[in-house]
Amino acid sequence: MFSASILDVPRPLIDPITSLVEALSIAALALPRPLRNGTVVLCLDNEHRGLHLFRTSAVSRPVLHHVVRECCHVPSLHSVVLFSIRWSPPMCPLDVQVLANITTTLTAAGLHLHDWVVIGAGGIYCPRSLTNRADPWRYGSVCL
Repeated sequence: MFSASILDVPRPLIDPITSLVEALSIAALALPRPLRNGTVVLCLDNEHRGLHLFRTSAVSRPVLHHVVRECCHVPSLHSVVLFSIRWSPPMCPLDVQVLANITTTLTAAGLHLHDWVVIGAGGIYCPRSLTNRADPWRYGSVCL
């Protein structure tokens, strides 16, 4: 019997999430089957340990306000990772403005956007790659 899986999923409240692969492995637990447009939100504490995971609608201003409301009920929350699911190809030129809106909204609520990952037809990408934002993961990511 194996003592570990090929990819160990970090345990909530115990293991820090140090890479995008680990974060994706957690988000996969909440992805709708079959895939449909929406957002998965992973809440982290200041040591990057998972605190809460929930699913909501596609990113929009009302959805961001719903995310903030939900996060206000999570004790010790420091930052969030958003995973947007799209039926279309993942890259969208408007994502730079959407990223700015997400960051502004969360910052105004006292939260930090750790990363935003878009999962779409044909793959994944991080909208921060369209800007000069640094890779936030301790062990780096290969997110385009």
